[in-house]
Amino acid sequence: MLPKISFFGYIISTYPVMVFVSSVTGLFLLVYNLIKDDYKWSFVLKMILGIIIGFFTFARLLNVLLHLDYYRLAPSLIFRFQLKGFSVLGGMIGASCVCLFLLWREKKDFKRFFDITVIPFFTGFFLMKIGCFLNGCCGGKITASCLGVSFPTSPAASNPMKMLDFVSGLLMIPKAVFPTQLFESFAALIFIPVVLLIRRKNLATGKLFIISAIYFLCFRLVIHFFRDFPYPPVVVNIIYPAIYVALIATLVFCYFWIYRKSTKSA
Repeated sequence: MLPKISFFGYIISTYPVMVFVSSVTGLFLLVYNLIKDDYKWSFVLKMILGIIIGFFTFARLLNVLLHLDYYRLAPSLIFRFQLKGFSVLGGMIGASCVCLFLLWREKKDFKRFFDITVIPFFTGFFLMKIGCFLNGCCGGKITASCLGVSFPTSPAASNPMKMLDFVSGLLMIPKAVFPTQLFESFAALIFIPVVLLIRRKNLATGKLFIISAIYFLCFRLVIHFFRDFPYPPVVVNIIYPAIYVALIATLVFCYFWIYRKSTKSA
């Protein structure tokens, strides 16, 4: 892995760089597509600001709820902005809620808007997970399979993994773990051309987003069981999977509701 690189004599941490690149790329694509779809600049800027605030607020909030014992000991860390201590799932839920509120307030078609967000989101997520892989955080469980990758220990890693073994009490050998960051990154990347193909079909507004969201949640749920989380077992084995299943079920219901509605109108 490559948590730090030398660039013209300067030591640069790859994770903050990739977080910045992924965020800017995703937001740029979103702005470009919204303007191209005749959304006004004033509305676009409100949405971008809302997405940023909603994502980081809810990402930290869910992380705090899952680590209450930790944050009770150091409550000041709740308000400290660092590139760790965030839950991507919480951030996505928060950003979506803020978008829905602003769309309702501005009387905009939320289905049309969310269709536009699909490619920017998957592109940004793909780049972000490459950053996680380079940093060595958000990795998987120990494995003896051919898929295993040995991560060097890094103080910058936000998810300490159990990777080291002692041989004769002296030699430390890194254990191989599932590179779940690459699994997620690849799953996002291969879906981008699929989205481009789906967009050519005359789908009812909103279906593209629902199909993409179901796909995203499904591969996240599958990869979830290969991840090594710092959360309590009840969170890992019950709460997180229950959230994924509930969201998938809700989206499946919405999909068939939109399909039935569009069939009747036709």
